Amino acid sequence: MKKYLLSGVAALGLIAAGAASAADLPSRKGPVVAPVYVPAFTWTGFYVGANAGYGWGNMDSRGVSAFGDLDGFVGGGQIGYNYQLGQIVLGV
Repeated sequence: MKKYLLSGVAALGLIAAGAASAADLPSRKGPVVAPVYVPAFTWTGFYVGANAGYGWGNMDSRGVSAFGDLDGFVGGGQIGYNYQLGQIVLGV
């Protein structure tokens, strides 16, 4: 009986004991890592573009049409430069 009582008290002592920690020792921390900043988006720079389209239409008139055929292809292009000043974008 004493053996069981002693074993029970020892087991209870192990269960009740928490992790040991010294209050006067500094905690170990890893090295401070500098944050990596993502560059801000900017609209400044050159650009080149192209566009294309097709149009069609009907016209009801008597006689000769001054406009010719109303169906046709249209296309074009653009080139320019933007410069951003804060929240304002200037373009040429």
